[in-house]
Amino acid sequence: MSNELQVRSDFESALGDIEKIQSLCVVLMKMPHYQKMGEAVIFGMIQMAKLLNIPALEALNGGLYCVQGKYEMQGRLMMSLIRRAGHSVSIDSKSTQSMVIMHGKRCDNGDCWTVQFSTDDAKRAGIYKGSWEKYPQDMCAWRCVSKLGRFLFPDVIKGCYVVGEISEDFSNKKMEESEDVKVVETFLNKINEQQLQQITSILNECSPDYVSVIARRLEKLDIKYYKDMTIEVYEKLLPHAISSRDMYQKELSEKQMMTNEDAVVEGISEVEQ
Repeated sequence: MSNELQVRSDFESALGDIEKIQSLCVVLMKMPHYQKMGEAVIFGMIQMAKLLNIPALEALNGGLYCVQGKYEMQGRLMMSLIRRAGHSVSIDSKSTQSMVIMHGKRCDNGDCWTVQFSTDDAKRAGIYKGSWEKYPQDMCAWRCVSKLGRFLFPDVIKGCYVVGEISEDFSNKKMEESEDVKVVETFLNKINEQQLQQITSILNECSPDYVSVIARRLEKLDIKYYKDMTIEVYEKLLPHAISSRDMYQKELSEKQMMTNEDAVVEGISEVEQ
């Protein structure tokens, strides 16, 4: 019976905490700064702040960031939490401006771990830009702190990452996806085989001068071959090419007729003589 009462008491206490946090979220949502976050994000960050045992406002005002449902933490806050727990973190004297080596040691069982991060690692990950170019050693150091946190002090950082780890990776993935989409869109936007045969046939019946002009204009659009023509270019070129072909073929016909007439006149003259 006492266990049931204890469970009920714990549940009611947790429910009371949730209601208090929800009430706080409602109040915070009245401020423009927190409106940008949204009530759900605020609620989650307050809960994470409780788990980390830090003030809610410290988390909300730059200590934590929510990225794709995960949490990034300021490097200095992560370092302070590790040292607050009594653990040790130190930078190796062999560290340079472009590569940092860091050692960590737990105070409870003496476990040790050494990690390193370099600008080459950042370049391979595609994140070497902005702050990485301006403060390479600092950025490498914070990545080392985060690696130590995950491998040696996971009970302290509670699954958080240092600022930039998730957001930079997510940004790169979005960029890659965007590039992939552009490639697919470009591929799908190309003319098909039937359209290629049609425009090729028409241009073959146009004047050489006209075809040369079109070739130069297409080259300015990075289109070296007719098969690389986009539907938009094809639709704009088609009526113009048809008109040019008809005019050129008409001119050829008229010239041929004149040539035939001249031949007939010449033949008659020869007979009269």
